[in-house]
Amino acid sequence: MIDVVLLENYTNQLKAEAALSHLPFDQWQAVLQEAANWGLLSQDPQSSRFLRLQPTLPYFLRSRLTATPESPSTPPTVPPPSAGEVRRGFSAAIHAAFRRHYDSIGGALGQLITSRDPQERQLGLNLIHIEYENLLTTIHLGLAAKVAISNPYHCVDRYLELTQAHHKGIELGLSLLKTLETIPAAELSNALRFDLLRISGDVGRRQRTVQAYADSAATYLRTLTFIDGFSEETEKQKGLWKATIYHELGIVAQEQRQWGEAEGYYRQALDLKIEFNDRYSQASTYHQLGIVAQAQRQWAQARDYLMQDLTISAEFNDVHGLGITLRNLAGLWQAGEDADLPAAVAAVMGVPAAAVIAQFEKTVQDDAA
Repeated sequence: MIDVVLLENYTNQLKAEAALSHLPFDQWQAVLQEAANWGLLSQDPQSSRFLRLQPTLPYFLRSRLTATPESPSTPPTVPPPSAGEVRRGFSAAIHAAFRRHYDSIGGALGQLITSRDPQERQLGLNLIHIEYENLLTTIHLGLAAKVAISNPYHCVDRYLELTQAHHKGIELGLSLLKTLETIPAAELSNALRFDLLRISGDVGRRQRTVQAYADSAATYLRTLTFIDGFSEETEKQKGLWKATIYHELGIVAQEQRQWGEAEGYYRQALDLKIEFNDRYSQASTYHQLGIVAQAQRQWAQARDYLMQDLTISAEFNDVHGLGITLRNLAGLWQAGEDADLPAAVAAVMGVPAAAVIAQFEKTVQDDAA
């Protein structure tokens, strides 16, 4: 796929490479037209800005690259490069230019697909669908060059998530992890370590989504081992990353109704969040601990955890979190007949206990409907 609108930007990246700077880039349009005349290019039916390549064109271009290219003249006193050296230089230069070009595109598309504007998100989704293969190529070129791949990977990851292509995402993630883990530790920059951490976490999440629980737990446990390799991050940041992974391991165990194991992982997550004073994220872990206790009919413990969750959510005015927790507390109130619970909730929310009871009753009725 060729984006005609961004062709000038790509050309500038090519010109920036010394091995390519002498080439006649002013002939682009003539080259594209000739390729179209030969049936090697065609306009995309959905957008005039894109040209689709026939499979034979990339094959032809690669075969041309293996031929001995014309190189700029060299002084007689300097031995000319061998044909192989020239070919490798051309190939490396093209790959570097392509990678920089699509890294920039990946950054822009990443902003679109995570936009709060639904139309921008849809545009981002459509463009990533068109540019998917180019973004994948950029990821592989980045790994080969041992540079960060966060921009193109973010686009591909969000696209796979929104299209619910979970198995495809797992396959891709495992392939990327296999490549990343072949890079010697001394050659892994912090940026690449972050990519490794993120990809591993994404694989674990997708494995849980498809209920491959043993694989998911194994992936998350392996992810924990990557964190201590960061040399430029604070102990707090590394501790909070570990807390996130322990929380995810708790969810994996909880979905299998392994209550004791789930509680153990959640407690490890909570301990780290408390140690490093991440007050806001403590709410989600207190919430999950409450759900685990509630599932085991441990009403008093469930109340304590959920009230902690409610208190923190109220502190941060987390309306969404408050709604979820109040619904769980309503169920707890109904199941445990805890007469003091509405008053405790009212004290946190700053409303009359009667209003809490009325809300609980309505929630119970709605859930029963």
